[in-house]
Amino acid sequence: APGYNMMKRPSELKENGVRCISVGFNYSVGVDNNGKVYVWGKSKISSVIDMKNIPDEIAEADIVQVSAGTDHAVALASDGSIYCWGNNRLGQCRLPSELVMNNRTHKINIVKIEASDQFSAALDDKGKIYLWGNENFVELWVKSEYQGHIKDVALTNAAFVLLLDDGRVT
Repeated sequence: APGYNMMKRPSELKENGVRCISVGFNYSVGVDNNGKVYVWGKSKISSVIDMKNIPDEIAEADIVQVSAGTDHAVALASDGSIYCWGNNRLGQCRLPSELVMNNRTHKINIVKIEASDQFSAALDDKGKIYLWGNENFVELWVKSEYQGHIKDVALTNAAFVLLLDDGRVT
């Protein structure tokens, strides 16, 4: 059952100030002003996956954004690298090849990341969206006419919504 542990953010996060915070299904994830990631709440996703087990590469990076999904989380570093941890059984943490390459080259400027239930998204500064995760659950494709015109993205448990540069919502 839910408990008050969802309300107990780490004291270090309070002391260092909050850069970004996100709420998942049973846990929360936050980043302090020094780029350090914290997880609290009921973080055990399965008998072997605990969201509190933040991978070393994320712990060592300067994280600027985080987004908590149902069973995984996504983090964006100041150098533009995208990291993901948690459940990957359905591809939740399998970045598209363009983003894997970008983690090496940093040619794409990611401005927003989002995580949901079994899928995630990243939006770049040129209005292009990248989607990955369980394609049997959500249609993870975007009409080519929208690419390059996306201003914002929001995810629900089973869909995504785009705000286009002409004000349309799709």
